[in-house]
Amino acid sequence: MVSRPQLLARIQEAADASLVLLTAPPGYGKTTLLSEWAAADERSFAWVDLGRAESDGAALLTAIVEALAEIEPAAAEPLALLKEPMPHLSAVVPRLAAGLAAASASPVLVLDDVDLLDSAESMEVIESVRDCLPEGAQMALAGRSSPRLPLGRLRAHRRLFQLGIDDLAMTPDDAAELFAHLGLTVHKAELEALISKTEGWPVALYLAGLSLVDRADAEEAVASFAGDDRVVAEYLRDEFISHFPEEQLEFLMKIAVLDRFCGELCDAMLERSGSDRILAELSDSNRLIMPLDRKGEWFRLHGLLATALTRELGRRDPGAEAALHLRASTWFAEHDDHDRAIEHAIAGGDVVSAGGLIWGLIPEYTARGRNSTMLGWLGRFTEEQTCAVPLLALAAFHSALIAGRGADAERFLRAAAHADGGSLSRPEKGPNAAAVMTARAEIGREGLTRMLDDARLAKGLEPEHSPWQALCLMLEGIALSLSGDFEPAKAALEEGSRKAAVSAPMVQVICLAQLAVLALGEDDRITAEILASQARAQVGRSNLGEYPAAALPIAASALVLAPRDTSRARTDAARAARLLARCVEMPPWFETESCLLLARAFLRLADSAEANPQLGRARKLIRGPGDSPLVRQWLGAAEAEAARLAEVGADEPGLTGAELRVLGYLPTHLSLREIAEEFVVSQNTVKTQAQAIYRKLGVSSRAEAVAAGRAAGLLDESAQRS
Repeated sequence: MVSRPQLLARIQEAADASLVLLTAPPGYGKTTLLSEWAAADERSFAWVDLGRAESDGAALLTAIVEALAEIEPAAAEPLALLKEPMPHLSAVVPRLAAGLAAASASPVLVLDDVDLLDSAESMEVIESVRDCLPEGAQMALAGRSSPRLPLGRLRAHRRLFQLGIDDLAMTPDDAAELFAHLGLTVHKAELEALISKTEGWPVALYLAGLSLVDRADAEEAVASFAGDDRVVAEYLRDEFISHFPEEQLEFLMKIAVLDRFCGELCDAMLERSGSDRILAELSDSNRLIMPLDRKGEWFRLHGLLATALTRELGRRDPGAEAALHLRASTWFAEHDDHDRAIEHAIAGGDVVSAGGLIWGLIPEYTARGRNSTMLGWLGRFTEEQTCAVPLLALAAFHSALIAGRGADAERFLRAAAHADGGSLSRPEKGPNAAAVMTARAEIGREGLTRMLDDARLAKGLEPEHSPWQALCLMLEGIALSLSGDFEPAKAALEEGSRKAAVSAPMVQVICLAQLAVLALGEDDRITAEILASQARAQVGRSNLGEYPAAALPIAASALVLAPRDTSRARTDAARAARLLARCVEMPPWFETESCLLLARAFLRLADSAEANPQLGRARKLIRGPGDSPLVRQWLGAAEAEAARLAEVGADEPGLTGAELRVLGYLPTHLSLREIAEEFVVSQNTVKTQAQAIYRKLGVSSRAEAVAAGRAAGLLDESAQRS
């Protein structure tokens, strides 16, 4: 969209175009724009009111010559020929051309409402007159649809300047000026909302302004404004709906529930054939039916017209809309447009079909940063509807869990098990037993042994290529690793990572993070850093960084990076802490492990103040996965380190990033001078930092600092010894 002044400037700059064409439905200001052009241009404008013109060539040519004669007497000569009983075009046009050539100035000939001319003879007249215009003259045509002229030839020779709906739509500045004339001051957010709803349609914005004049609450008025607004509905009925032939009107009312449509879809919805023909006719008429592609296969209705048509359908046939939505849902599902299939299933009131469609997208959407879309769909059902349909309840479980709402997730899981014909304690016999057991393993409320059994049973029930296989393997690997059974854990996690690479990025991220933690426990820092880096990169690629469930892999990244890369480690630790704070009653294994990984990362960064709250949270949760020797080991080591840091540095802040960097070089053979050269700083700077390290660690020598750093987890055992 461009502003009206810019649009006017574009027309004036197109002086080389012999034909200017303005094509748009009523209410787009075509005539107004032509008038503004006439007022700004030095040339004379001859206007032909086609509302009074006949479609036959002689009547049209007479109207054109009369209009030109009013501004240029030399063009009046052919009038005598036109008064003869059978005037010939071949005789009149040369006389007109001669008169215009002798004129003192080149005119602009305007034919408004050109869509009223439907005969081949009238098109021949227009083309002949345009061809006879002298250099510098122009013909301007305005109408609801394009005339049947050889526009392609003109366009190829750059002799055509054309404006359509997109060009004539109002900008926010245009709309603000319009509202100012109505005495309205509309805030930016409300203005943008109206532009969006009206798609910049000038007359709709004007009618919206009239509605706002009488409303005390402008914000509420803007929010409720639509095609069923009384003033807008009356205009649409008078200018559009009443002019459609009955066949077209019935067709449009039924497809108005669609945001986009093609002939095949319309045939399926209306249980008929020949929709392609009607769509082509409607598109040619330019009655707010807009093509979406260059091939003319897909179209859409202007939003306000669609609303008005849907309202008219509801008035005529109250039960039709739901059935149309369900047919549309079936068609979109068969053509793999699952988003629209779900939207129409919900609009049609088919909760079961909607639940099945939503469930089919859960692995991809929750794992690819699209959980907000999932939550939006689920939010359109009542609690009773969600809990009564097993697949819908299971979808709500996974969506809530990845959003960090563990309590809500468990409530939906219990409802799913009950709706499936069983209970959470005995889900084995229901038709969705594998899905319920997978979800029960994710919660892991009954400990690691049950978690492992559930994951393996569910994996056995799922088909080999099911997207849920990867999640089952991830849960199996986590249960094994937290139980201390590391080798089979790594095998399950590696297979889960491979299976999840395409279908479930979040599952892959957690598998990689768990493998990184296991590698770190084996003092294999290189492998740990590679795995953590892969997990971190996948979080970014798949837009998972704002999911509370991403707290675990990001905390693992912080632990692996500290203290080698203190800046990134601190960034990841802060981010994980923020995400973990948004988790409410998450699965015990997830919350406990995330807290301990984060606490260990903060301790490696010598930040007791941030580590202690995570340790406190882990202590409260430890009863959940109480059969985990690895978790108990992590907690014991972290508590010992926290106590040691508190004892040796009670009055000292933790090591700074620069000090941690120097500490990393103390196990090497490099002297302080050589370390300073590595950092490109002075030797005195490194000496001061080394002394601060000794003081904060409560030691008096380089060797003691290295030993204390290893004991504190700030240095790896594998680091080169001095």
